Amino acid sequence: MDIVAQLTERITIKVLSTTKQPNGEVTEQWSDLATVWADAIPLSGKENYSSDQNAPSQSYRFLIRHRTDIDTTNKIVWAGKEFDIHSINPYFKAGRNKITEIKGEWHDGR
Repeated sequence: MDIVAQLTERITIKVLSTTKQPNGEVTEQWSDLATVWADAIPLSGKENYSSDQNAPSQSYRFLIRHRTDIDTTNKIVWAGKEFDIHSINPYFKAGRNKITEIKGEWHDGR
């Protein structure tokens, strides 16, 4: 099966921008870099316990068509969750297609 046919999930890649206000204050804002088709593959899930709270987390592998404008400072939004990007394999060949692999992790912010 062609890997592009497996890209059935929509993810949004976010980029952080900073703006210096006239009063000197620096503000940060996340904005959309791109919304692309992806394959979202679960890698692991766990619950961390501390201070009488459990904080679940999930690791995923996202496969997208090849892009060169993504790095580990970006975030991925998928299924209502925001994933920190931990690693990027910027290019591998899958048949006739160039694919970028992104590994990310979501943490419940409770």
